[in-house]
Amino acid sequence: EECLAHLFNLTAREVKRTMKQQGILSRKVQDINEHSKFYVDRRSLGVRGFSNRTWRLNIIWQTCTDGTAILVSVDTQDLKDEFPVEPGDVVASGYNIWILKTVDSLLEIPQTEVTYTSRVDIKGIVPPTIMNQLAKGFMRESVSELRKHFDKSRKIEENDVKNRVNIAKEARMLSTRPNKTMVESLQLLFDIIQPTVQAEKGGKGWGK
Repeated sequence: EECLAHLFNLTAREVKRTMKQQGILSRKVQDINEHSKFYVDRRSLGVRGFSNRTWRLNIIWQTCTDGTAILVSVDTQDLKDEFPVEPGDVVASGYNIWILKTVDSLLEIPQTEVTYTSRVDIKGIVPPTIMNQLAKGFMRESVSELRKHFDKSRKIEENDVKNRVNIAKEARMLSTRPNKTMVESLQLLFDIIQPTVQAEKGGKGWGK
């Protein structure tokens, strides 16, 4: 749920802080309903001589019966009058698909398996070398930002250390202060061994 909410919240304070790094010049968002939004991203490609690009997208999410969440953003022609394209900009195209699936926890830390598929067409004539560079940038921005936001490596490591310390403490307790179960087990073992020893010593028990 946290991953889904993070992806769906396009105007969060944290998102706004990273927009400039991603080349996003402006973002306009309009809610459609609880499961859908319309948004317009205006981006600089970061390459001299290329016009800014505008993406007009509809983002939709839903959850499946098995708990898997799917979030899709696709091109839309809606709200052209309300959000006109800036003069000189080129309208780009693309779609993004996120599939979020809950998997087994690791050391009590919730884990989510994420599958991401994307296709981007920035339109115009773009040399392959520049296109490959831009494609890597889009992927890095999308996936790395999500991973960084939800990185729990330090917490998992802390929990692992805590578990090992607790196990060591329990081991010390068992070696220095036997519990009732241990005492009963030792008594049972003594009762089993004693008749055998008596028989081997001519019927004399320990202490007799």
